[in-house]
Amino acid sequence: MIENSEYGINKYPVDKYPEQELTRKIIGICMEVHRQLGHGFLEVVYQEALSHELSLKGVTFEKKKDIQLHIEKLYCLTFMLQILLLKVG
Repeated sequence: MIENSEYGINKYPVDKYPEQELTRKIIGICMEVHRQLGHGFLEVVYQEALSHELSLKGVTFEKKKDIQLHIEKLYCLTFMLQILLLKVG
C-alpha cells in the first residue's frame, strides 16, 4: 500500500482516524491467533493465546481489569475488560 499525507495507509483520512496503524496491528495479532487456532474453543483458550501473541509482539496489557463506568460523576456499573491494551510498541 502507498501512504500519502492525507489518507495514511487506508482509504480513511488520517485526521479523522489517527490510530489506523495501531488498529491494523492489533487486528492483525487477533487474526493470527484465529488462524492458528481456528474456531470451536472456549473463550479462555483464545484469551490465553491472544495474551501470548501480544507478549511476543511487545504489547503491554493487563488481563481481567475491572473498569467503573460513571456518568456525570454518578457511578453506574463496573464491568471487566478481558484484555486492556496499555502500550503498543
